[in-house]
Amino acid sequence: MNQKAELKKRWMMISIVFAVIAVVILVYMLIAFRNKKDANGLYETYQMAVSSGDSAKTVFCMTFMPSDQTYVESLTVGDKSTELSKGTYEEKDGTVVLTSEDKDNVQSFAISGKYLVATDFLYDGDVPDGDTFEATCKYTNKNNATYTISFKKDGTYTLDDNGDSKDGTYKREGDLIKRTDSSGDGAIDYLVYKNQITNSYYVAK
Repeated sequence: MNQKAELKKRWMMISIVFAVIAVVILVYMLIAFRNKKDANGLYETYQMAVSSGDSAKTVFCMTFMPSDQTYVESLTVGDKSTELSKGTYEEKDGTVVLTSEDKDNVQSFAISGKYLVATDFLYDGDVPDGDTFEATCKYTNKNNATYTISFKKDGTYTLDDNGDSKDGTYKREGDLIKRTDSSGDGAIDYLVYKNQITNSYYVAK
């Protein structure tokens, strides 16, 4: 191969390498700017999707507008969307506090990596490490409705949903406890936050 052909081949290889690098950078930038986060780690958009058998997926969405410190909380089922709440928010010490326009609804969330955790809805009871484990966790809401879930080492669980009993299987995968409800109903994965569980959280998208 003569020197001219060799030089041409090298330039082609260099061009391909630079093209690949450019594509990688472009993809990274698209991902980074699609859902930006501020200095405190708060993303602009969070979602929580709930599947329910053959029914349309239910998606809760939380959107923050840092330009004027406002938020919108919405619910989408199929192609229908409803606004649940909107107002202002304030960040402090790893927490974001939402105050609705009418001041009647104040929500507090912990900013934890890609998760937005409703700290008022954490279950009592500690969850140990491991894919499966023995633990009982309980939550009582402001209307005195109680929800108790008992996890067994064999990978099964029993949920007392304020008197309505359900069971199924589970497995912990990182920060999430993924469940399969034996009834076929949709089951929200539990999030493990500081050794406690909650099914009230959002995930950055």
